[in-house]
Amino acid sequence: MSSSQTGMHGFDELEKVFASLADPEAMNKIGTQVGGRIMRRKVLPAIKEALPVGTRPTLRRRKRKNGTVAEADYGRVTTNLATKKIRKAPGQTALVWTVSTNAAFWWWMNEFGTVDQPANPVIRMTWSRVAPDLPAEIGLGLWAGVERLAKKRGIELPGGAD
Repeated sequence: MSSSQTGMHGFDELEKVFASLADPEAMNKIGTQVGGRIMRRKVLPAIKEALPVGTRPTLRRRKRKNGTVAEADYGRVTTNLATKKIRKAPGQTALVWTVSTNAAFWWWMNEFGTVDQPANPVIRMTWSRVAPDLPAEIGLGLWAGVERLAKKRGIELPGGAD
């Protein structure tokens, strides 16, 4: 799929430069670094800011039938949020990132709702607000990475990140 098909205009020249460097491993590394940086610096802080923060203790105790006490502490969503790159399949050319709630698995019931509880889509609404700015930032990050790689290898690049 070309960049014009994805709706990210201005990426055609970058796509040609990637092809001319002919180093998929280096391009994957640049893409991974840029994606991770944007997820950690832009997406996660926006989501954490939008999430409600409770004041109740997060440690839960319950008494079992045999009289012992079971404890579980799943923490708060804001402390459990993380981003991670999904491993790509052989031959796949896309880098895919996801936001994970880790031990706070119960947040997905809040986000998507249950039979008895309506959905409260905080993460999805925040993503909708942040996502339109990301292609430009990704493009600038990719150009910066490609320029560093080209400079390191002594390759002259056409144009630049204008």
